[in-house]
Amino acid sequence: MGEYVQQTLEEMTNEVQQLEHAGLKIISRRKLFEYKLRRRVKDKQDYLMYVKYETKLLELIWLRRKTKGYNDKKVEIEGAILQRINKLFRLACRNWPQASELWESRIHFVKKVEKNRTQVSSLYTRALQVITNVPFMAVIL
Repeated sequence: MGEYVQQTLEEMTNEVQQLEHAGLKIISRRKLFEYKLRRRVKDKQDYLMYVKYETKLLELIWLRRKTKGYNDKKVEIEGAILQRINKLFRLACRNWPQASELWESRIHFVKKVEKNRTQVSSLYTRALQVITNVPFMAVIL
């Protein structure tokens, strides 16, 4: 299990170095979250907490860029974080397809942050295929 976590952390090396250059130390928190996701018995709250952490990190980066004018490696850093959040949502929705709160959070994230109408449409379609109960429709729409 540890070797998979280490491999995942090594894949984040460039991004982590850039964030440390900007004054953010994130490796220890990410390591804890990665260990939680690699456990044998997974919990959807672990995925949601990791997504929440990454979203707050993204907002902090946006705030620092605005206040300090730090615009180096913008695409590399923010793109990697957005990919990670999407990957976490995708894994969570695959593991718990009937969990409407996961689909709702994922759709809300794509609407708010990415503003990708095509992806929102496909997420609605997929969520309606997987979850067929009526209360989900009322919550999302």
